[in-house]
Amino acid sequence: MSDSSEVKVLKSFTTSDGKLIYVSAVVKAEPFAGLRDAVESFIEHFIPIMSYDEVLGDVLRKKMLEYLGERGFSVKLLEIAVSYRCPVCSASIDLTPETVIYVCPYCGWAGDVKGSAKVLHVWPSVSYETIVNNLRRVVRRRIKVGESILKYVPLWIVEANVNVYYEGYYKVKRKKRYATLSKSGWFREKLAYPVIARLNSEIFAGEELKKIAIRSLTKLPPLPMDSSLGKTIAKQILAPEIEEGEALKYARDEIENFYIEKALNELGGKRAIEKKITDFRAEISLSNPMLVLVPLWIVVYKWQGSVYTAAVSGIDGKVLRVELPLTIGKRLFYIAAAYFAALASGGILEILLRISDSNDTFKLALIIAVGGFIVTFSFLKNAFKEYELWRG
Repeated sequence: MSDSSEVKVLKSFTTSDGKLIYVSAVVKAEPFAGLRDAVESFIEHFIPIMSYDEVLGDVLRKKMLEYLGERGFSVKLLEIAVSYRCPVCSASIDLTPETVIYVCPYCGWAGDVKGSAKVLHVWPSVSYETIVNNLRRVVRRRIKVGESILKYVPLWIVEANVNVYYEGYYKVKRKKRYATLSKSGWFREKLAYPVIARLNSEIFAGEELKKIAIRSLTKLPPLPMDSSLGKTIAKQILAPEIEEGEALKYARDEIENFYIEKALNELGGKRAIEKKITDFRAEISLSNPMLVLVPLWIVVYKWQGSVYTAAVSGIDGKVLRVELPLTIGKRLFYIAAAYFAALASGGILEILLRISDSNDTFKLALIIAVGGFIVTFSFLKNAFKEYELWRG
């Protein structure tokens, strides 16, 4: 009868996409002789040429089963665990496949998944009492505060030196004619631009959080994070999923798109009927990327049996976005406004149709009818929504 026993192997590796991992394998197979050498040989040869996703998924397990089977081993048990370990304290750390930078919750070390240390900056959060008091001032109701979660949102902030030239044309109506006009101009600006270091995840009040972070850079600058603070807040940090190079690319693309929209707004303003940019040249110089952890409080509160959500900046306690209860009085106001909007548009239409029957009058009447319907529908829609979204 063949002998059967277990082999346990624990080794550290760097995957083909540069992530430092620890692999633990437990194998039970027959025969036992030579099993350890076969397992170690597989791990040492295959894992360094595999990506992190392949190591985490079923690919690694499938390849090991095939490898051992080809060498005559009948596998009874195969358990594989993949983990990160802090390069400073060797503690095991749970990370998602998308994580590129993390903070060790045991020793406070900050670095990337390749084991290189990184400098992070952070705004320490204001107190919970400040958050709740500021929220009550905005809501102005007797609310019951429930779950309150503090998260540190990773934000890349880069300095941008922008030099943009644009040319274009637009059309405006002058009496019964249309005039085509051209315009050119320059934008020369220096600014700090933020990029949220997360992939495919929407942050509640993310846009407001970016604005307040930029405003706070000079009057209340973030502090370099030391290991003591890092250890304290590590479990509250949303792990960065965008590296520095990716952040610079995102920032460049978003800044260019921003100035395209700004150039379009300069072409004739609101009175322009048709706009087109014929020449756009942007020189965008980016420097000094800084990874900052921005405190964001998500607060859930109750009012009259309904549940609402609010987002509050931990930098200064400012309420960024909150779902406000819609009272009966407010609903009645919207219904009344819809009623009077319908009456007003109907009355104007009737007057127009009585005093004139020209084509221009009918066109104007159609515009008033459509506009009246849109305004009326908008008021009715507001009357029956669950809450109003307030932005700070």
